Amino acid sequence: MNEMSGHEEVYNYFQWAYDELGDKLHTTLVALGVKNKTGFEDLLNKVINISQEELTDYVAAADRISSFVATCIKEQRRHNGPNRVG
Repeated sequence: MNEMSGHEEVYNYFQWAYDELGDKLHTTLVALGVKNKTGFEDLLNKVINISQEELTDYVAAADRISSFVATCIKEQRRHNGPNRVG
């Protein structure tokens, strides 16, 4: 059995998930404390890097993340129409 690194395991999992779910899956990775590329940029829909310096302003970091998520929800609703649950 060939042992994989954690990075390889995660990469292979998301490759499998995209093969299985296709357009139904949108994956965003939030890399906290990371400035450089993660190695997932070519696989995932979005990688949001938040450097160690940016983490000192956690409100701004949270705003970056929530703004991106809100954009995704808006885009999803535009394609699928409004959907209310509950």
